Amino acid sequence: MDLRNKVDNIINAHSIKAQQSSYDRDTCVLAVLSARETMLGIPNELTGDAYSQAVLEALEVLFNRYHDPDGEFTSGRSVIGAILDDIRAALEE
Repeated sequence: MDLRNKVDNIINAHSIKAQQSSYDRDTCVLAVLSARETMLGIPNELTGDAYSQAVLEALEVLFNRYHDPDGEFTSGRSVIGAILDDIRAALEE
């Protein structure tokens, strides 16, 4: 499977989880949206290792900076971390 498709599938899976969240649904959905928007910023011409590295670096920056103050139980950062972990594992396969 293409790396971009893997990343898209992971973000789509997290989007579904966020929509079904019983805690801070809006915060979780916005965190997934931020991850999706971050991936849109990855240049299309990158492939292979260059693409993987760019994805991981971009998500790590997002993870380190992300904070949604509107969440009662979460800032959304944990959602970004879960996406990052899943993508990292998928890219290492």
